[in-house]
Amino acid sequence: MALTAKLDALSRENARREEELAHWRRQAAQVPPADETPEQREYRVREQIRDEERFRLQVERFHAEGASQYGDWAKLCEDVKQMGADAPLSRLIVEMPEAVKVVAALADDPAAVQRISNIQSERGRAIALGKFAATIDSQGPAIPRAAPVAVTRAPAPVRTVTGRASPTFNEYTANADQLADHYMRQNLERQQRR
Repeated sequence: MALTAKLDALSRENARREEELAHWRRQAAQVPPADETPEQREYRVREQIRDEERFRLQVERFHAEGASQYGDWAKLCEDVKQMGADAPLSRLIVEMPEAVKVVAALADDPAAVQRISNIQSERGRAIALGKFAATIDSQGPAIPRAAPVAVTRAPAPVRTVTGRASPTFNEYTANADQLADHYMRQNLERQQRR
């Protein structure tokens, strides 16, 4: 009994710390670094605008695909919002590979929407959404997957020598904004390759 009480207290403390960490991360993301040059600020602002535009286009494609697959698409989206999907959760859903199918499945499962939206951290929500999407794949019609790439035993092609040097990014010397820009750029490149 005492062990259960200790575990409950520890889990509540971990949840409180996770909430506090999320709060401070949001605060840090809004404050530009003090040693930022005007050029760095301009670059950061330009990247934010580009990211917002990319996401806006992604949302448009998401709704167009949903409307083409489901006649009552607007109602499905509204139902998921009414069940408790807030803006950060909606953003995570839109960024998923099979977002339209996930929304349709979530509209039929209010308990799952509540369970996922009650998770405080973005990472936890992303993991829960991934697990939910995996259950859709195993229960319903198969989500189309890319064909496996044939692997050859041929050596990789020789890289040509160019005149430019591209310095490698050092995570240990970068500030928070540089890290965020670096990881967002990697994520976008990964999404564009799909």
